[in-house]
Amino acid sequence: MSEKISFLAQGGEINLFVLFGSILLLGLLGGELANRVKNVPRIFGFIALGFILGPSVTGFLTPAMLDMSRVFVDMALAIILFKIATYIDIRLIRKHLPVFWTSLAESGLTFVFIAVGLIFLGFPPVQAVMAGAIGMSSSPAVILLVMRELKAHGRVTIFAINLVALNNLLSFTMYIVLLPILHASNSASLLTIILQPIYSFAGALALAWLLGRGAIYMMRWVGHNHDNVFPIFMGLLALALGLAEWLNFSMLLTVLGFGVFVFNQNKHDPEAQARIQDDLFTNGQLFYVLLFVIAGANLHFEELMHVGWLAVAFVLLRQAAKMIGVMASARYHQIDMKSAVYASLMLTPMAGLAIGLTQSTYNLYPEFSSELTALILASVAILETVGPIVTEFAMKRTGEVGADQSIDH
Repeated sequence: MSEKISFLAQGGEINLFVLFGSILLLGLLGGELANRVKNVPRIFGFIALGFILGPSVTGFLTPAMLDMSRVFVDMALAIILFKIATYIDIRLIRKHLPVFWTSLAESGLTFVFIAVGLIFLGFPPVQAVMAGAIGMSSSPAVILLVMRELKAHGRVTIFAINLVALNNLLSFTMYIVLLPILHASNSASLLTIILQPIYSFAGALALAWLLGRGAIYMMRWVGHNHDNVFPIFMGLLALALGLAEWLNFSMLLTVLGFGVFVFNQNKHDPEAQARIQDDLFTNGQLFYVLLFVIAGANLHFEELMHVGWLAVAFVLLRQAAKMIGVMASARYHQIDMKSAVYASLMLTPMAGLAIGLTQSTYNLYPEFSSELTALILASVAILETVGPIVTEFAMKRTGEVGADQSIDH
């Protein structure tokens, strides 16, 4: 079977349409099978099925096919990052600076704990610091889903949501700062090490601002029709990816900046903002399936076996750092220590941005980042399994939802 698929891929008989449909349908099947097992989230099924279909197990998805699927991965990451950006409110950050300092504390501790801990355990230093930067992030999708299902609303829950938005921003910023080290460790030229990150960073922000202005004008002209909202932003996200790749800007930063600019320059139309968030969350789900299946297919069995215990260490170090960071700043937010613990537990899930940054590293230096990819995806599998359960538990303990509320994982 593997040889036949490989032959078809090389001969050009397998095209993007067949690949798209196959990955999507098989991924949905894996997600549904996982969902029927108690307390196992769909995302675990997506990753597991991708791993089974990938070169390490059945070989149904060959390296050539995975290379063809990069366009799906890029689009999925664009939607996830744009979604994250919609929760970064610059005015709110300025108004509530203690929240920013708390996020900086818990994110900084997370970076130090993971990087130092992994190096101590024998993980390569450059990969360890990249893992530290990636581990700073949390999954906004999980906390928002649980909050919506439980109808949770209160001081601690909102505090946790703000921390999630900020630690994603800080995670991305740290990743950009570490890019020169990544280039240098892979024997890149001095020009690439010094100038490429500056060019990529500045260019991405400029492009993001232009696209943000364009999005606001388009929403004013045609956005009054609800049916136009999703096509407008899908088109703009595709344009952002294409232009960023053509100009050699950071695609991830372009999309993240685009989202931040749109939602901070368009505060006068909250209804339009809510429509964009809901449409992207609902209609963009199919790209999430593709992303996690392909991410699972890129895993290698030998590397998973090697990093399995390191993934457990990663999870424990990350959670300890976030808990200490939030608890240390509890008095600045006038919340008790128990509430601080519950808020830190809501930061447990990790998925979208972590996979996005890992995929970006893999695209730059595949051989260098193979162990890093295995570590992060194994950690995501753990955190996305326990994350929704822990988040639900924490929200209920805050007293901001009814004790009889529950969610279907």
